Amino acid sequence: MKRRFEALLAGCAGLLASLALTAPAHAVDGVIEVNHAAALAGGVTSADTPGYPVTLTAGASYRLTSDLRTSNGDTTVIEGVVPELFGFANSNGAIHLDLNGFNVRCFLGALVPPGASCDGEAIGIDFSAIKGAVVQNGTVRNLGSDGILLGDAGRVENVVVLESGAGGGGNRAGIRCTGSCEIKDSVAADNATYGIMTGLNSNVVDSRVYDNGSAGIRLGSYSTVRSSVVYSNGGAGILDSGYGLILGNQVSQNSGYGVDSLIGARYVVGNNTFVGNNSSGAQIDAFATQVELNNCQTNTVCP
Repeated sequence: MKRRFEALLAGCAGLLASLALTAPAHAVDGVIEVNHAAALAGGVTSADTPGYPVTLTAGASYRLTSDLRTSNGDTTVIEGVVPELFGFANSNGAIHLDLNGFNVRCFLGALVPPGASCDGEAIGIDFSAIKGAVVQNGTVRNLGSDGILLGDAGRVENVVVLESGAGGGGNRAGIRCTGSCEIKDSVAADNATYGIMTGLNSNVVDSRVYDNGSAGIRLGSYSTVRSSVVYSNGGAGILDSGYGLILGNQVSQNSGYGVDSLIGARYVVGNNTFVGNNSSGAQIDAFATQVELNNCQTNTVCP
């Protein structure tokens, strides 16, 4: 009887050890903590394998406790997936990622000079498969493709996205979302193409967008830019896809118009300041409808 009991205890201990080896990364207050060591080891979630990308499943909250960095210009750093239940996709809620002040980046050592991005297809954070994903409180930089890529109803808040998108392709951006997203209190700078690119019915609020290679913000139809500073971009400050609402912004020193219509559709402007855009020529194109006075150049009312 004693031997059987000891054998049972040994079996339980083995089972517990096995579970410990396959358990996800450490969780505190229900938030799963993620760091570089955990990424290399794998098992952050049930879908995660050793190395990058770190695969995060919807229906949970995550917090970084170190920088995450890929050393391959074609390898995404973080990707979000929808878990399967009995062979079918189970959305199981959204996903929340707190960068906690850390960096998500491509890093190839001396091969990438300061201020440059990796060539290739690497995305910093790819949550395009997740509806309602949230990313906040940190920095994403040096990726060959998009810095952050979100699906519908995503939100980015208090994030800096720098020096990404040099791997090629016209629709890359520091921050890109498919639609109904909000980008708030964030910075998009020095990206190869667009700083921010949104889909339909999106909002960009209280953000700074500057020194990007093409338009600072490429705005999806029926979207809004409010209370933001947009300057020194290589194309238009704001490139509107139609019926946008552009209110209370400071837009200056962009190579193209302060606001330009992508498809020749109307958009609404009000209470903006436009200075030094389009080589100090016309500050906005002919498709604007004014709802409040704007200041252009030396306080000339426009449009």
